[in-house]
Amino acid sequence: MQAAVLRVKLRYIDEFNEARRRLAHAYSEKLAAVEGIAPPFEAAYGTHVYHQYTIRVTEGRRDQLKDHLVARGIGTMIYYPIPVHELAVYSNMKVDLPVAEEAAREALSLPMGPVVDESVKEKVLAAISDVKWAN
Repeated sequence: MQAAVLRVKLRYIDEFNEARRRLAHAYSEKLAAVEGIAPPFEAAYGTHVYHQYTIRVTEGRRDQLKDHLVARGIGTMIYYPIPVHELAVYSNMKVDLPVAEEAAREALSLPMGPVVDESVKEKVLAAISDVKWAN
């Protein structure tokens, strides 16, 4: 059943990917100027499809922004809250990976998808622009 549904959706994959890219570029354009937020990087030599739109929120403010957005009815996700090397399965390994640890503390994914409309995009951007950072 799922394969049948996905076979139909596959016909629209280029259209869906382009809709994601438009949304991502709109987010990135506005968020690039917001202090403490780093939008994702897209290299000129590739094409990102933005299955997720994950920003980095610096200075330990990721959870504050997440709470701020959720309070305004905006869903967010933290897909990888624990760096891989800190998972229990690797507890016997003693490695120091500070960049991975920092990324796990800072990453926050915003609403993304081919059907996210203009009103949702504007709601997300307005909510981020009106956040008052606690020190």
